[in-house]
Amino acid sequence: MGNAAHEEVIASINSQISETNALINAALVAGTPTDKLRKKLATLHGDLKTAQEFEAAGIADEQAKDEAFVLGAGTEIAASTIAAVNAELEALGVVCRIEQGGDRFAEVAHRIAVALRIHEKVREKIGEAAAAVERLETRINECAARRATITAARLDGKSSDREVNEFVALAADIDALNGLLYDARAKLDGIDDSAEKAAVERLRADMQQLVSATLIEAVTVHVAQAEIALLDGIRKLHRTGLKHAPHRGSTPRSHYLMNADLDFFCRTGALR
Repeated sequence: MGNAAHEEVIASINSQISETNALINAALVAGTPTDKLRKKLATLHGDLKTAQEFEAAGIADEQAKDEAFVLGAGTEIAASTIAAVNAELEALGVVCRIEQGGDRFAEVAHRIAVALRIHEKVREKIGEAAAAVERLETRINECAARRATITAARLDGKSSDREVNEFVALAADIDALNGLLYDARAKLDGIDDSAEKAAVERLRADMQQLVSATLIEAVTVHVAQAEIALLDGIRKLHRTGLKHAPHRGSTPRSHYLMNADLDFFCRTGALR
């Protein structure tokens, strides 16, 4: 039984308790016995306690399911995202890697998982409401088909009084079912998951921004390390040149000749 069903049961019992209390008060004023009413009231209070316990258990069970979903989904989202980042870094030849369990990714992944769970629960409500509409439509179609069968039999002169009565009853059933269908469709139309869906999309965009920032940061560090290594190499080449080929000159540029692509970048700021 879902939480909504528990709430309906509790509301019904509370209503009966109120009615019974009113009857007891009326009996007291009238001077009539209240034994049976008080016994009924005690039973209702027992039923209320049981219903409240079931509701609490249902809420706890639902919370446990929510927590399990968020934990599992959050862990999977963080792990798969970090794996994708590391795969891209590897493809770029960047040696650094993002460790699994990174706080930045775990935090965003957790928020995505929470939003997904909220959206999923709204989608479940939509599914339940849609199923209710479908059941009513099916039942109305069955009633209409039965009326058509009775009409065909009547035209063939094969109808009975029982079928005539059934035909009338089916008309009343269809009217009642159409009323229920109207309410069911209104309930379905009243459930909107656009806000929950948008929340998930916003958080996924946040994760993508984190991925992009992480990749740019990692590649920037990689390039900075390459620059340090290049300058260290130029210094070593300069010292070696001064010692073994002083005739080339005294400046680092006298001994280090950039390749054409690096020279083009230093002059123009563009790549080719």
